[in-house]
Amino acid sequence: MPVNLLTTGTSYTAPWPWVIVDAWGGGAGGGYGRVTSDGGGGGGGGAFASGVVTGLTIAGSVSYAIGGAGSGAVYATASATDGGSTTWQSTVVVALGGSRGRNSVEDGSTGGVGGAGGLSSGSTGTRAKYNGGWGTTGRDSTTGRGGGGGTSAGATAVGLNAGSAGAYATYTFTGRTQTGCGPGGDGGSGPGVTGSAPASGNGGGGGGSGENVNGGPGAIGKIEVYYANPNSLLCLGCS
Repeated sequence: MPVNLLTTGTSYTAPWPWVIVDAWGGGAGGGYGRVTSDGGGGGGGGAFASGVVTGLTIAGSVSYAIGGAGSGAVYATASATDGGSTTWQSTVVVALGGSRGRNSVEDGSTGGVGGAGGLSSGSTGTRAKYNGGWGTTGRDSTTGRGGGGGTSAGATAVGLNAGSAGAYATYTFTGRTQTGCGPGGDGGSGPGVTGSAPASGNGGGGGGSGENVNGGPGAIGKIEVYYANPNSLLCLGCS
C-alpha cells in the first residue's frame, strides 16, 4: 500500500474513500536536577493508535493535528511540558502524548520521577492502541544523573519501560526501540550535563538533566496514512 508521512500541516487531501491511519503522540520533555537533590526525570513517550477511516471524499480535505514536542525543563525557572496528542478528524484517531519528567526538587530531594508514557486507555483507534514508554527516574545520589526519556509506542507493542517510572539505570534508551517507534533522549550523565532530545524518530521523550542545567525536549508525533493504489486493484469483468 502507498503511504503518506505527515509531520507538519493540518489538512490532508484524501486519495481514496478509505484509509488506514497510524498515529503517534508527541514525546514529553525531561525534568531538571538540582544540586543536592539529584537528576531530573526523563519525559514519557507518545502513545500509538491506528484506525480504518471510511466515508472519505476523493480529493476532499481531511483535518489532522500532529502532537507537539514537550519542552525540556529550564533550570530553576520552568518545569518541562507534556507531549501533545496527535489526532485525525479531531476524535476519529487519537494518540496521546507523553507526560513530563519531574524535577528533582518536586520529589523530596531525590531523583525526579520519570513521566508516564501516553496511555492507550485515553487514545482512540479501531485497529490497535499501545502505551508509550515511561521515562526513567533521575539518579538519587550526591552526583545526580538524569533519567532517560521513554520511547514512543511501537506499531505492534508498547514502548520500552511502559507501565512505571523505572529507577535510574546506567543505560539510556537511545537506540532501544520497538518496531516503528522513536527512541528516548539520553539523561544527563552527571552534574552540569543537560538532558538530550531524542536522536531520531518521532514521539520519544526528552532526557532529564544532571544537576543545575536544563532537561531535554521530546520529539514531535507523526501520522502515517496508508491507502489503496487504484492502479493495482483487480478489475473484475475486464477482458
